[in-house]
Amino acid sequence: MLDFDFPSHPEPKMNHENHGPPPSISLQLTNGSRATYRPGSIVVGSLILRTATPRTIISATVQFTGKTTAHSKRRVQQGKNHHVTHHYSHEVLFFDPSQMLANNIPTQDSGITTWVFSFKFPSRAGGPLTPEPFPTKTTSRGFYESRSHPLPPTCIHRRSGHDDYFAIVSYNIVATIQLDDQRTAPIKTYLHPERFMAKDPHDELFEVSLRSIVFDQDPPSGPYDGKLVQAFMPSQMYSSSRLHGQEESKMGGLRGKFSKAPSVRVRTNYSFPSTLATSQTFSIHASVEIDQFSDSAIAIPAVALRITSLKLAQVTYYRATRSNHSRETEIEELDKSQLTLNAKPDGVVVNLGDAIDDGAGKLIFATSFQARLPADIPSSFRTFNINRSYQVKIAVETEVCGKTFEHDYETPFETVSVVAPAL
Repeated sequence: MLDFDFPSHPEPKMNHENHGPPPSISLQLTNGSRATYRPGSIVVGSLILRTATPRTIISATVQFTGKTTAHSKRRVQQGKNHHVTHHYSHEVLFFDPSQMLANNIPTQDSGITTWVFSFKFPSRAGGPLTPEPFPTKTTSRGFYESRSHPLPPTCIHRRSGHDDYFAIVSYNIVATIQLDDQRTAPIKTYLHPERFMAKDPHDELFEVSLRSIVFDQDPPSGPYDGKLVQAFMPSQMYSSSRLHGQEESKMGGLRGKFSKAPSVRVRTNYSFPSTLATSQTFSIHASVEIDQFSDSAIAIPAVALRITSLKLAQVTYYRATRSNHSRETEIEELDKSQLTLNAKPDGVVVNLGDAIDDGAGKLIFATSFQARLPADIPSSFRTFNINRSYQVKIAVETEVCGKTFEHDYETPFETVSVVAPAL
């Protein structure tokens, strides 16, 4: 259970203005209901009771909750002409501190009664407060938390065109007042601090290790930053008379005894950060490695590199259960959407004079591109029943002496995370 320290509160202040029946309550946050909060932030607000006649306040409480909710459904055929819709739902409450603001306090006159309250966001979700319904992983991926984890940011995810498929992370304040002359339910009101950021751009929302995808048996050597995603495109042999500065022969694509055209091996590599911050620019480093020269007369004056497509795909997993007995008691959904990013510049030509000779028979033509994330990209997070991650999809072209090599690359799930910028 999480520990919450609540400051002491003064006695409620009474104002004798008459606003007329019926009694009503409202909640106000000092910084506004759309203020941005972070782990450890203090939420300060007021609970206001308006009454027209003197009353006795049996109790006045406020409760602060953080929870995740996932919902899905399946339409199942039963019989030839009959279908049944099964609903799946799962809610995890990961904190719920409350404060008693008043207990058997009479109102002296009609008017406005105000209490000040404050809550502190914990630094982490302390584990589900109710038993977990998933005895095993929903899928072999296992993309969910099973213990205390960083607080997730506020999230309202709905599948496009389907209101019954959603994954929500919400932080709510609920106020309840019971008056002595009320025979009905207590008066309640709700307030949602709608903006909550989980981390700053210098922290990773959850640990992301280096994921290197190697398409052949000869990966590049050298030190690599553990926070970079490395994309090693397949190496290809290129044989052409153009490598001697001549026009392509009719048999330029053949080698061996049928052609004496020179040849080289070409490999294109790209790398970019595994953690991207919204509203900020990130670098995409590109290099073309050329080696295995068939003869010393080969001349490569320049290499051109282009990023023809760059996309960021948001991948949201969420799981839910059915309480009643059925063959399928657990279900998992995957929703995917993507947006196009603009890589600058559109293309770069790296001349031979700027190439690097590694001293072992390899020429390296290197450059970099820039791309910027929009401000409204939601942050990555992972909870007991929701996982939101990202993939980067990149299509590139490399031109060497008139020959264009095209490659597509897509990062694995959970390789790239997105964080919110610092306040």
